[in-house]
Amino acid sequence: MKPGPIPSSLFIRNRSKLAAAMDPGSAALIRSGEAKIRSGDQHYPFRQLSSFFYLTGINQQDNLFVFFPDHPDPDLRESIFIRKPTPKSELWTGPLPGPEEVQRLSGIARVHWLDEKDELLPSLLKDVTMVYCDQDLAALDPQGRYRELAAVERMPLAPLVDKLRMVKEAEEIDQIRKAISITHNAFLEVLDKARPGVWEYQLEAAITGSFLWNGAAGHAYD
Repeated sequence: MKPGPIPSSLFIRNRSKLAAAMDPGSAALIRSGEAKIRSGDQHYPFRQLSSFFYLTGINQQDNLFVFFPDHPDPDLRESIFIRKPTPKSELWTGPLPGPEEVQRLSGIARVHWLDEKDELLPSLLKDVTMVYCDQDLAALDPQGRYRELAAVERMPLAPLVDKLRMVKEAEEIDQIRKAISITHNAFLEVLDKARPGVWEYQLEAAITGSFLWNGAAGHAYD
């Protein structure tokens, strides 16, 4: 499904559930998906990491979410770093969500530009005792600036988030029902077109067009 007007309250509840599952004093670092190069300057269609969208509701690449529920400063418990748009990026790919829109979509009050990460991350990880992260932490700290990351235990985040995602909230069930309805209608359209002389690629075009016309982002499985 294309991300619609999903209330930020869903993602706030998801983060609360994750906080309850995390060890005391621990933090989670979650990087968003990245654009994958197909050839030259051409990329494959972007697909957000499910865990990142589950916790933030943000469908943009190259973001970082820092979640430290037990941070001694309540204002520093949730922070998200986003890409700063440039005239060139906006010319080629259009405008990116700014801080106010990210706040509205995610319910995260502290939104920073990604290039502020080196300055702010040490204070956000103050007194952390464990870090949950599924990606390579070295990519976050290639120059070894954050002693907080090097000195603490690291655990995978996926087992916690995967277990939480097994139980769906009402908003998620609504999205699933919409996806089922779109799929149902697409199959009916294809059945009406399936007859002698029609090729598979033509049926594929019909079902893909129906998905997109009715609000899906495309096929669930490529």
